[in-house]
Amino acid sequence: MSNLRLSLILSGLFAGLTLTTASARSVLADYFEATASVLPNKFSLSLSQEFTYSDNVNTAPSRDKRDAFSTNTVLSCSLLRELQNGIVYGLESEVSYEWYDDKETNDDNTLQWNVNPKLRGDFNLFGSDSIELSLRSESHYEAFDSTDGTKTRYQTFGGSLLYDYTGGQRLGFALIADYEYTHYLDSDYKDDSNHEYELSFAPYYKLTPNTKLGLRLAYGETIYRDNTSQDDSETVTLNAFADYHLNESISAHVEAGFERVSYSGRASDSDESDNWSPDASLSITYRPVSNVSFTYATSYGLEDTRSTASRGARKVFDNSLRMAWNATSRIVLSQGISYEITDEKDGNFQDSGELVYDLRADYAVCRRASVYVGYEYTRRTYDYQHRADYHINEWTIGLRCSF
Repeated sequence: MSNLRLSLILSGLFAGLTLTTASARSVLADYFEATASVLPNKFSLSLSQEFTYSDNVNTAPSRDKRDAFSTNTVLSCSLLRELQNGIVYGLESEVSYEWYDDKETNDDNTLQWNVNPKLRGDFNLFGSDSIELSLRSESHYEAFDSTDGTKTRYQTFGGSLLYDYTGGQRLGFALIADYEYTHYLDSDYKDDSNHEYELSFAPYYKLTPNTKLGLRLAYGETIYRDNTSQDDSETVTLNAFADYHLNESISAHVEAGFERVSYSGRASDSDESDNWSPDASLSITYRPVSNVSFTYATSYGLEDTRSTASRGARKVFDNSLRMAWNATSRIVLSQGISYEITDEKDGNFQDSGELVYDLRADYAVCRRASVYVGYEYTRRTYDYQHRADYHINEWTIGLRCSF
């Protein structure tokens, strides 16, 4: 009798263990299945190595210029998940290291990085709407301002949110929120660390399925860590815009209106306070054939000057034209030219212009590897002190591999 009871007890224990194991296995399978449905399903990794020769690495006038070779190694990674309803989310990041062979420019050797989580897609929360969310975290080492050649390291952290809603067939609006924090690591620039906020509201009317007409109302603030060095500022923008897209052949966006910058703080010489100034921009993309594209962009407006030589708002007129030609299935040729005119509002420094021309050829060795060569010419001129003018010639060769 005791043997029978023992057998029944053992049988019950084994049955319980079997049920528990089966249940755990089911839960684990459900977990893995649910996890697989949200984990990234698009992964890309690329590594590029670039070699550059510059005949004026320190952006100095002709009498003081110095040449140098540099190498730049870049590792890029993308992890994205694309759902059936068009929603895409994930992470894009990049790390680069630049090294100079010249002893006097070894201090410019720099590690830079950026990490950008992303979310975009049509969510249909209230009918026909879409959301795009992007976060960014970057590290830079570059000149503090175009009027100040001194380089410094800084980091930026920020994010942008765009919500686009179309009610019915014609009316809609876009809401854009943007935030960025800039932190300077060098103690000489720590007081220039700042927060930037901007909120835009853009109601629009769909004139045709491919054409939108509307207004953009924007308010932004720049708040410094200590406004004894730079004044805080408020910017108000009122612009009308038109947006046009015709398949893949041509698209254009034009915007024009007025903006006003108001400064407050203990720093001096902040101009353009409470003055309305014209503000306009235009961008056009044209593809006459499937393998050729042209892009033209121009803008005019106010821009904060954050240099040690000039404070306040300056007026900037910027133009650029680019062309890309897929000559064959393996060869891509591209070139661009841009010209920027800067009108400094503070007389302590001078107005300037900058011309940049670049040319590049890419050749796909195989599906996952390509090589490229490039050339770039830069010339900066100053209106009143031409002895400070400089020009730069850069030649580049690089290799890019994808995994």
